[in-house]
Amino acid sequence: MKQLYKILTIYGLFILILAGGCAHRGPVDETKLYTAYNMWYGKRNTMYCLNFQMGKILPAGTEVKNVEIVKRPKRSRIRTGSAYPYITFESVKTGRKYKVRYQKRYHPHKSVRDYVDVMFTDKTVTELTGEMSKREVSAIQKGVLIKGMSKKAVIAAVGIPSDHRTPYLENKEWYYWTTRRKSKKICFNLKDITVVCGDLKEQSELIELEDLKEKEELEELRELKKLKEKEELEELRELKKLKEKEELEELREFKKLKEQEELEELRELKKLKEQEDIEKDLL
Repeated sequence: MKQLYKILTIYGLFILILAGGCAHRGPVDETKLYTAYNMWYGKRNTMYCLNFQMGKILPAGTEVKNVEIVKRPKRSRIRTGSAYPYITFESVKTGRKYKVRYQKRYHPHKSVRDYVDVMFTDKTVTELTGEMSKREVSAIQKGVLIKGMSKKAVIAAVGIPSDHRTPYLENKEWYYWTTRRKSKKICFNLKDITVVCGDLKEQSELIELEDLKEKEELEELRELKKLKEKEELEELRELKKLKEKEELEELREFKKLKEQEELEELRELKKLKEQEDIEKDLL
């Protein structure tokens, strides 16, 4: 009996080990999806939820398919990276498959499903960057950050910052990891535009400068509008004057023609009357 119990125990442990190595796959809705931001990958096409900015780039707007969430049993004793849930997907264009390691401690405010919703979008890269400047689009294409980028452009370029250092996107300072041990801070002004951290004037002064620039641009637009309206008004006046002149000439011609016809008619009548008088005298 003890021997049977021992055999069953070993068999149960064997099944448990097999279960630990097998993934529980949770498919994501199969909608047409694209990468929402640039993603860096290394050996074996592996990515990390911290999106280390090292290796090769899978560009924002890349169409993907077969997005799946792979969960590991919570009681798994395996303490390697494979113990964590991960996300898999495939590039539609190249057919290359990617694996994203997800660790809850770096995104404590997001579930793995929440992270998937952030990673992918139903917008094409054109739709994603439609309201961005040419400088922002260029920076996104290169996978770099420059001064003057909006928060949306920053996310499209390097992804979302990790929750454990940047718990709220409303923060004016975001933290990113360029490697496993090296991070960098991204700063925003009061208008949520990137600035060089600690190397510029006070934000209030920057806002005044930006407001002044906007005011100057607005005044310039008003002047251009006023000038255009003035030119259009002058053009209308010229057209009206030309039309009046043409109408006046037409009236003069018509009057002249009418007078000429009346004169001819009078001459004919006079001639006819003279002829009648001559005939009477003959009679």
